[in-house]
Amino acid sequence: MDEITIRDIASRAGVGTATVSRVLNKSGYVSAKTRIRIESAIEELGYVPSAAARTLPTKKTGVVALVIPELGNPFFYKIITGAASVLERAGMHLFLSSTDNVVERDKAALYAIRQLRVEGLLYTPAAEYNERARTEIRKALTAIGPVVLIDREIEGSGVDGVYSDNEGGAYLCAKALIDAGHRHIGIVNGDLSLKIGRERFAGFQRALREASLPLRKDDILPGNFSECAAYGATRARLAAGDFPTAFFASNNLSAHGFLRAVHEAGMRIPQDVGFIGFDPIEGTDIVGVRFSSLERDEQGIGRDAACLLLERMASPQMAQRRMVLSSAVHLTGSEQFFPR
Repeated sequence: MDEITIRDIASRAGVGTATVSRVLNKSGYVSAKTRIRIESAIEELGYVPSAAARTLPTKKTGVVALVIPELGNPFFYKIITGAASVLERAGMHLFLSSTDNVVERDKAALYAIRQLRVEGLLYTPAAEYNERARTEIRKALTAIGPVVLIDREIEGSGVDGVYSDNEGGAYLCAKALIDAGHRHIGIVNGDLSLKIGRERFAGFQRALREASLPLRKDDILPGNFSECAAYGATRARLAAGDFPTAFFASNNLSAHGFLRAVHEAGMRIPQDVGFIGFDPIEGTDIVGVRFSSLERDEQGIGRDAACLLLERMASPQMAQRRMVLSSAVHLTGSEQFFPR
């Protein structure tokens, strides 16, 4: 995509480049009517002033941006380290931005990255946007340049991506509990407004259907991929009694909340309730505890995404690529880890 210039704006607005410059730099007099016409042209053309262009005439910044939703989540931290290792070997620098799953921060990060004129973007969206917002995001991504999505897709984006097999991974976790002898199984659900949350719930349900096991409504806990939400939902479910003999937690943060509620209830895993999580829980090895989980190669996801981005930068015309990585369940000890 050709870069929009001040000359393009001037042509669209029917004014001189000096007038456009005064509006952009907020210096000198410009009539209100002319200013509105210039600002409309700027918006229509999607012009973003370049901070990098003022100091780097070649436009080659040697910088790749990475936008993630949760810096404090070990899953994304490992992705960062994997991507950084590849980019460092390629002589690139990594610019990192975390959005905390806030839509406005997500959009602001993309705007800032356009100003920086990065050479590529690794991007996990903060939300599953509606059609109007997707159009806006797709426009921003096109303006940025080569992009690789990580973990969360944007429908119709047309860009490369590296994803996990969420449905298949959740299926494997639920099946591990079933194979261990459980017949009453609950789930600490993820954020169902996200595709990855719906996929994990679908995989869990598929495993129960194949085993002809029911899933009661009150055994579906709204964990929302959040430690706080999972803690509250689990605490309430345990207090209600007649709870499942085992639970599946949809991500590592909800697993933290689940385990905290179990501990506060004076219960033990696996003696009192069985458990398996979609991702490992960091830090438990220090005290000699390890819980069964699905294990993904998070650093591998980061490395694959960075390699794919470098390929795209080198070959802009290559066909769109979508990589879906499988995972494996790691069971701690024998199947006796799960109570019957």
